[in-house]
Amino acid sequence: MAAHFIRDQWTCLGYGRRIGPPGPLELPRASGSLQAAIEALSLLPSGLVLPVLDFMASMLPQVALSEEALCVEAVTVSWKLVLGLSSNPHDFWPTLQGFVTMAFHHSLLELTEEQAPGLTVTLQQIAAELMELSQAKTGVFNILIQHCCHTWLPSDPGSEGQSQSDAMFSSALLHPDILAEACVYGPVFRRDQRLIQEVQVYVERLGEECAANTAVPRSAAELTSSTVL
Repeated sequence: MAAHFIRDQWTCLGYGRRIGPPGPLELPRASGSLQAAIEALSLLPSGLVLPVLDFMASMLPQVALSEEALCVEAVTVSWKLVLGLSSNPHDFWPTLQGFVTMAFHHSLLELTEEQAPGLTVTLQQIAAELMELSQAKTGVFNILIQHCCHTWLPSDPGSEGQSQSDAMFSSALLHPDILAEACVYGPVFRRDQRLIQEVQVYVERLGEECAANTAVPRSAAELTSSTVL
């Protein structure tokens, strides 16, 4: 009951931020709110943290430059929470989506190492860990790629906010690791499956000199596929 009450509090706070007066909060109030959100993550069950992550997404850009250490703590604590849910698919996927939206907010992606060295290094490290996790859990890195595409690419190329869209897209150049991985992103296999696939491809490339290839008939499409591989 208490956990649901805390969850509802953060839901109301997030709703108030969306419909309230535009503009950032005063710095002491914003940093205090972010600190309270970090503490709430440790109190709530994993299935009830989404409103907190949603609220943190609106707070991080406001204090990223003035309270960088607090932002690093918020992102790190949230990421550990996501990793702890990797064996719980019911809560893992929505929590991962909420985390990516919060940690890779477009305002944070625009920061350079000179502006926020600790935060940018933390985001780079988490992106690398996301790539590694995607080797064992299909679809993980796709969530980050989707989010970045929606962030960097304008929804309406002919809109009047073209200069703003250009500025957002230019921030993609600050993250070559994500761009490079997105360019080669494709079907992901678990390590054991990938090992089996590599052995099969190797045997197929041996051709008729290998007895296994003469014993197992293959179609023309399979032959073409093995040649391309």
